[in-house]
Amino acid sequence: MKKLLLVFGFLLCLTQVQAQRSILMQKDSLVRASSVMMNIDASAEYRSNAFDNELLDKLVFGGYISDELSQRQFDRISDLGTFGAQATGRFSFALMQDSVFGLADWGWQGQVEMRNHFELAMDGDLFHLVFDGNAAYAGESAELSNFWLDYMAYQKLGFGLVHKPSLSGFVISAVNGERFERTTMLDGALFTAEDGDSLNLAYHGAWMRSDTSVIGFGSGNGLGVSLDGQLNIPLQEDRGYVSLGLRDIGFVSWNEASLDYRADSSWAYTGIPLTDIIDDDEDGIPNFEDSLYYDQTTGSMLRWLPGFAYARLMHRIQERDYFEIEMRFRPVRAFNPLIRGGYFFMLNDNTTLGATVTYGGYGNVRAGIAVEQWVNDRFFVAFSAEDIVGPFRREGLGAHAALRLSYLLKPHAE
Repeated sequence: MKKLLLVFGFLLCLTQVQAQRSILMQKDSLVRASSVMMNIDASAEYRSNAFDNELLDKLVFGGYISDELSQRQFDRISDLGTFGAQATGRFSFALMQDSVFGLADWGWQGQVEMRNHFELAMDGDLFHLVFDGNAAYAGESAELSNFWLDYMAYQKLGFGLVHKPSLSGFVISAVNGERFERTTMLDGALFTAEDGDSLNLAYHGAWMRSDTSVIGFGSGNGLGVSLDGQLNIPLQEDRGYVSLGLRDIGFVSWNEASLDYRADSSWAYTGIPLTDIIDDDEDGIPNFEDSLYYDQTTGSMLRWLPGFAYARLMHRIQERDYFEIEMRFRPVRAFNPLIRGGYFFMLNDNTTLGATVTYGGYGNVRAGIAVEQWVNDRFFVAFSAEDIVGPFRREGLGAHAALRLSYLLKPHAE
């Protein structure tokens, strides 16, 4: 488990959080009085509704997966076991003094970002087959449908506009596609005969991957475009904001060397004829023809980025405290609608502390914390952890951390 935490910490050092709460909720925002705001955002997380830290530790670093450990995972899977992980890093800036085409309330903004995203969904039967074999399914069919595995790595360079009074805005980015892999099983089942002498596999799915001839950070295996945007609508009497946003809404067109395998067939295994083994012409080694049928194509493919949409309400309770409710949507098999609630208290003009409860996404209920601090009138630091218990338990189901460092350049007149 310690090794898993070290890797998680390393990813965090490499890798964005949305605009922090204190910047919006403070009445006299230092940001709006600056000339330039520069941010470094980093976030990393992994989350599951079934697969715990001990299993991940053994899968990544090696170790014996006992029957007790695999059964513990299987017992948590109800309809679908899900897992998601990502690491994101971003540098961004906003020009708060310059106008855009003579409009004083608008300024320019830009960003450079890198992101790695992975998600998985699998039925309990498939998990059982992988880790325990098919003995338990003698005389029955194991369900293999609803399998989804997706990985994408890419970088973004973008520019856009910011509305300085509300800190709303958008960025349109060019996307460099580094790597893409996707495996899906739309419909599938494995039947094992009662006496174990034959198998029948029905499969309908696909496997897609980007060009494998050039791999590594920054590999230009695809080009695309994305949109990031946030609309902050102030409530009456300075009671807070309603925020509507989009992240990574776009696509990558992967190059001509991309591979696409499609399969919709069945396969039966009834054993190996003894004559194939003892036949002298075959030198004792049978020659088996591949009987798993699939269609292969090579060429460019267009795939959506792992984007999402969100809606958030931040509402002031008293002068120094407020609550937050957020919902997040991502229309894929592995992600359930996410809802987050939080309470935040401003100890003073510079420090905000908060507690959050989150449900959905790739996992179940978890409790988190948030700390936001103005070090002086130029530096802002914010840290949040969506799960404060999970990383320290072998049966924990994930971890999350996000960090923002902001620096404000003051107008020359100051």
